[in-house]
Amino acid sequence: GLLEPKKYTSMSIEEVITQVDEIHYNKEYDQIYELLEPLYEENPDNIEVMWRFARAKFDKANENKGINENLRETYVRDGHEIASRMIELYPDEWAANKWKAILLSSMTDFLGTKEKIRVTYEIREYAKKAIEINENDSSTLHLLGRLSYRVAGISWMERKIAKALFGEPPQISYEETLGYFLNASEIKEDFIKNAMWIGHTYVKLNDKSNAKEWYEKALTMTIVSDEDKIIEAEIKKSLKSV
Repeated sequence: GLLEPKKYTSMSIEEVITQVDEIHYNKEYDQIYELLEPLYEENPDNIEVMWRFARAKFDKANENKGINENLRETYVRDGHEIASRMIELYPDEWAANKWKAILLSSMTDFLGTKEKIRVTYEIREYAKKAIEINENDSSTLHLLGRLSYRVAGISWMERKIAKALFGEPPQISYEETLGYFLNASEIKEDFIKNAMWIGHTYVKLNDKSNAKEWYEKALTMTIVSDEDKIIEAEIKKSLKSV
């Protein structure tokens, strides 16, 4: 009957997704991208395909950081477009809110100061909604930590702009920031980027012994991708200053 091709398609979607999830663990981003691109073209409204392709764009963007910024921006903007469509179609889904937050956060690198401040508070709302839906999501907790770190450290001038935009912007402390990162590390222990940011936050709290401990701990963690290698170099540099 007419249902046959549809059944076959959904079956093959599941197979591709299973394969993608297996190889994502090893951070084989090029292969993942090649698998997902045709799948997304055929299934542009399937949320399971959408969020993974948005993630693939994000991973490819990160691989180009500091190497090819134009290409990085293209991947980020494409990924953000998918995430925005997910929010339109599935506003209450965890994956839609999570990837909207992550990709909008990456977009801030390409925005002016005023826009960047406005967007930071918007990202926080998406990230918080994602955590309300799924509290055991280490990468969104990490993102909330990063956003809070950014807001905790905004300058007097930026705060003035924020005040003009929002009335009284939310005040965020480094203590609150640390809480998000520590929660993320409880869920996912071997998370080098998160461990580094715990170190950075302790530095802001003038707690050098804990900062040193977390930087050293971070250096014992698994390094797989090029991004991990960049993080490792940053940790070694940070360790010299504590």
